[in-house]
Amino acid sequence: MKTSRLLSAVAVLTLPSLIFAQVVPVNPNAEPAGGPDDPDTAPVVDSDPEKANPDAEPVKQSTNPTAPASDTTPVVDSTPERANPDAEPVEANEPNPVVPPSRVTVMPPAESDANEPRVARTARAEEPEEDPRRRPVSREAGVALEDRDRRDRNVDRASAERIEDEDDAANLVHSILGAPADAVADRMPARGVDHPPRYRRLPARQVGRSPAARERSVDYLVRRLSGDATLEEAPPGFFPETPEDRDPRSFLQPRYYDGNRRVVLYPSRRDVPPIHLALGDLNRVQVTPYAQTNYQAEPLDFPSAYEPVIPEAYRSVDAYAVSYRVDPDSAVSRDDILFQQGSTAFFDAYSVDIVADLAEAMTHSALQNESFVVEGHASAEGDYAINLHLSQERAERVARDLVGYGVSPDRLIPIGYGETEAKHPPNAPEDQRALDRRVMVFRME
Repeated sequence: MKTSRLLSAVAVLTLPSLIFAQVVPVNPNAEPAGGPDDPDTAPVVDSDPEKANPDAEPVKQSTNPTAPASDTTPVVDSTPERANPDAEPVEANEPNPVVPPSRVTVMPPAESDANEPRVARTARAEEPEEDPRRRPVSREAGVALEDRDRRDRNVDRASAERIEDEDDAANLVHSILGAPADAVADRMPARGVDHPPRYRRLPARQVGRSPAARERSVDYLVRRLSGDATLEEAPPGFFPETPEDRDPRSFLQPRYYDGNRRVVLYPSRRDVPPIHLALGDLNRVQVTPYAQTNYQAEPLDFPSAYEPVIPEAYRSVDAYAVSYRVDPDSAVSRDDILFQQGSTAFFDAYSVDIVADLAEAMTHSALQNESFVVEGHASAEGDYAINLHLSQERAERVARDLVGYGVSPDRLIPIGYGETEAKHPPNAPEDQRALDRRVMVFRME
């Protein structure tokens, strides 16, 4: 009898625990913790190698698969003084980058051999979703995001004013674009010759792409920059998703003058970036007082309802124009090379990888004798002069990474346009203004 009562008491005490254990919800999205060498679970660390903490803990990610990307983007100090103590202050006129839904990657399961391009999440909703822009950043990727060779603009301006010959001009271009030390010291032998890359490309899985997607991108870039591919042949990722009644080419509307000339204006010669003054001395661009020009704009195929207003100072008697000729059929535009707010630091590893695609294409045998223009474009909110300055800094950043991946600095011309060719007004929705923050590349003629 005593034994029976004891067993009954144990059953009463145990039953609630069993019931509780059965109703505990299991998170279907939970993933097993990775090891210390797993790049997908590597810790978020300070990208400064001298300050990197090997014991840093990973930043906790949201487990809500519908949370917007901005909820998990790394918070960074975009203050110019932190990025470069000697740099001129640059105010942040743009919001933190927001990855639109059309930029969310759908990756196949790890065990799958599928080689899918970067597509919208609505295209394959039945498969597991993984957004690489929301995963922890490895130490290697963190370093790649930073602008490792950023220059002091005041020092470069002083050097530009002291240029006496082409060697001085080439030396300044090499220095600004982060050329290898031997290329700067031995200028003449290194001109126009690509060099072994100093940067190592990040693993495909870490940036949220498949090797096949990279191959398709590079193949198209080689053909497009050669002038042999149409915009319609571009693989996924080269254009944002557009309504059916809108031509994707409407997002690619550079303004040409006198046929195929590109032009950007500055209020005075002192405002002309130092690298442009050096490139002018090398006859790779034309640096001309605006009053001496008579550029005639070509009509646009897709006129925009919004036309940016260029301040009068940029057309005054003191203004200068920087111009160059390109092959319009080689134009490439990417709005998914994202930067941290008010900074030249890349927003994520995916942006770094798109630049690596460009470098791989430029060093291809079909293009090894060609030169390219790298243009930075901004959206219309904020101050015109600051947007122009920041877009120039970002164009130079992209060019520096191209050099880091092996492209000769003598083959690159970085140009910032600011909001000069923005297609959307300052009060447009963010997803529209984000399309104006883009990098364009042309083959020069």
